[in-house]
Amino acid sequence: PKHVVYVWLDALTNYITNIGYDVDNSTDEFNKLWPADLHLIGKDIIRFHTIYWPIILMALDLPMPKQVFGHPWLLSGGDKMSKSKGNLLYADDLVNKYGLDTIRYFVLHEIPFADDGIITEDLIIERNNSDLANILGNLVNRTISMSHKYFDGVVENTKVNEEVDDALIEKLSNLGNAVKDKMDKLKIADAIDEIFNCLRASNKYIDETLPWALAKDETKADRLKTVLYNLIESIRICAVYLQPFLPSTSEKIFDLINTDIKEFTNATSKEYLKDSNVFDQYNLTDNFSIVLVIGYGNKDAENIFVLPNNKNIILAAEQVEDLTSRTVIVIPTRTIPQGGVNLRALEIRLFQICARSSSLE
Repeated sequence: PKHVVYVWLDALTNYITNIGYDVDNSTDEFNKLWPADLHLIGKDIIRFHTIYWPIILMALDLPMPKQVFGHPWLLSGGDKMSKSKGNLLYADDLVNKYGLDTIRYFVLHEIPFADDGIITEDLIIERNNSDLANILGNLVNRTISMSHKYFDGVVENTKVNEEVDDALIEKLSNLGNAVKDKMDKLKIADAIDEIFNCLRASNKYIDETLPWALAKDETKADRLKTVLYNLIESIRICAVYLQPFLPSTSEKIFDLINTDIKEFTNATSKEYLKDSNVFDQYNLTDNFSIVLVIGYGNKDAENIFVLPNNKNIILAAEQVEDLTSRTVIVIPTRTIPQGGVNLRALEIRLFQICARSSSLE
């Protein structure tokens, strides 16, 4: 025989004994949790969980798990990870370097339903920049910045709707069912794609509605409020459905838009977007408007922070303390590295800092 069966026999029974199975008197917890709705295992141990384990359960006159899914592997640079190959990647190291939500997103999104996924640090960086920073971060940053700039952070649903709104509203209204359908089929990456497709649609909505052009026409003020309201609502709805995948990021977004409406049950009901009489305003004034200034000055600011002579501008910006609603981040010319500085990335990072700080009041 190629396998030591008794080792697996003992290991398999842990699934039920750990939650209170007893041949004479099982616990209430066991009766509640067993049979498992889904048994998620590595694809290399399918035989033990689909042949030996069911036989054991039938011998005990116990029901079998309702589903068994053998998930794919995560390959390091195309190969299975091993110490001998020197291609091990440790989760703690990656989290410390890139952040927990970044790694969660990569692993959940990049492992296909039926095939192995590949992980490298270059791919992590690429996915973080393209999806989290650009699609999600840029949308949140632009919308909040415009809300503060044009309406001092108070955005009302004035219900001045146009045809261009309908496609976005319809997409967001269907998001819950789309995510549920994919998750029921264990297609996690596809469920995340449904959310990010809505985020892409929201970015497109900005390009179609041109809020900066509306702001130049005083007669379009109510229309501009509706546009910004729809954008903030789209951000909230997407954040609701991102909670299982990006819990920390979602919480930061809720803080930034100053809302505690996070439940799945009302996340995409149309009345929150188009016909609401109960929830018709976002007030962002409890949060923080970060102003970036190249050079020196701005005496009207309540607080001015001059970054030190440090090429890592984003790292230096994290040392900012005592942020107020009109903090000015001053970037001295000598600090700007060759090739310039990505102000958008810096601004996004500063909003993240504000959101995570519990002492900013």
